[in-house]
Amino acid sequence: MKKLLIDYNEIQNRAILLEDDQIQKIYIENELEEDICDNIYVGKVKGISNKMNVAFVDIGIKKEAILPLFSDYNLKINQDILVQVNRESKSNKGPRLKHNIQLKGRYLILQLNNNEVIISNKNKFLEHSNTTEFKGKYGCIIRSRTKKEDLKYAKEEYYKLCNLADDILNSYKYLKSPSLIYKSNSFLKNIYYELIDEDVFEIETNSEEVIKSLTQYEDLRNLIFKLDEKLFLKVDRLIDANLNRYIKLKSGGNIVVDFTEACTVIDVNSDESATRLDALQVNQEACSIIADYINRYDLTGNILIDFIDINRKQRLYLENAIRESFNKKNIDINIFGFSNLGILELSRKRFSKSFFEKYYLSDFKTKNIHTILREFEIYISKYNKNEHIFWINQHMFNEFYNLIFTKTKSLKEKYKCEIKVLPAKIESYKYLEKEDWKLAFNNLSIYELKEEGDFIQIKLKRC
Repeated sequence: MKKLLIDYNEIQNRAILLEDDQIQKIYIENELEEDICDNIYVGKVKGISNKMNVAFVDIGIKKEAILPLFSDYNLKINQDILVQVNRESKSNKGPRLKHNIQLKGRYLILQLNNNEVIISNKNKFLEHSNTTEFKGKYGCIIRSRTKKEDLKYAKEEYYKLCNLADDILNSYKYLKSPSLIYKSNSFLKNIYYELIDEDVFEIETNSEEVIKSLTQYEDLRNLIFKLDEKLFLKVDRLIDANLNRYIKLKSGGNIVVDFTEACTVIDVNSDESATRLDALQVNQEACSIIADYINRYDLTGNILIDFIDINRKQRLYLENAIRESFNKKNIDINIFGFSNLGILELSRKRFSKSFFEKYYLSDFKTKNIHTILREFEIYISKYNKNEHIFWINQHMFNEFYNLIFTKTKSLKEKYKCEIKVLPAKIESYKYLEKEDWKLAFNNLSIYELKEEGDFIQIKLKRC
């Protein structure tokens, strides 16, 4: 049985899906850093590269988006075009677009460019005879979770999405480019569509708005809803306890996960207690842990796994083992096999940003401003004082001054106290002695409580 925890606030929204008290999925959304994946835009073609077979489209954001051309070679410069974001931007690359517009629901995905009705290959509950009532102006893909008893809700969703599609296409006729014509689902809708399945029996949250929003759906009204204003403390503890990228295995090994701009690298190691005869056993256990990790933090892109050395026959066995682990988690992933260097190569299609991209800055060592502000609030709620003083990195203070000012003003009103956020003029960094640390989270951010009760956040520089 599964349980869902939802920490809902105006700084950073977080949701944790638990199964038997073990974290299955962490979902996070930052204010001012919302995902644009699935957003629909009226864009303007700014350039065409015949060599790359792509068009560069202005959709009203800083980076020009990339539209693969395929057979659409009749585009012209300055032409307006209806497009949907298929993949979030990364580093210096703009978001990736698609022509085939889709509207995602809980039970089906509406397709605006055709009228074909398809049942997902992973759906084991329906037959084609169940799809006759979905035939209309637009096609759809019936999702893998949809069962016969869900068809009532699926039909209602189909007609709602059809009306939405009509509105989008009508608006496209008169909107000027570049402009946003449809914003992808909100945090709570994404929770409803992606995290809540038939095994979820309870939802616990710190916001009445969450309960009001989710109970409007008829198929969720039989769930248990609990309100706990201090839930964000529990959520924070669970996240902090699971941020370590070093994982100990029961069979006598460990896994280390590292992130680079190009790929995610996962290293499987044997401890001194594990002999070479145990290599396959350690690798096999690692398969399940790696699948859990990728699912929990929504890791995408190129993934390289360096398993403990084994022979060719054992490698084939290991490929099947990790494929089975991904299938159990319903994770779509391409497995390309072992390279000449003995590295297992995988690739998972990137749609939105991973948990780590939303929680940290691009260096994956410093928490971003939204995470820091949320932790400020958690600290204030723990320590009931008339005045709180926070120091943060000066560069971060300057870059996000307006956001810091707005949010601290809101926190002052909420907790009836004085709050000051000041830039820390730190010219050199050094390690603090372990016994002097009051709070430290995985050596990524250091928190120090001083005698006068001040609270400091500084970036850790590895010496």
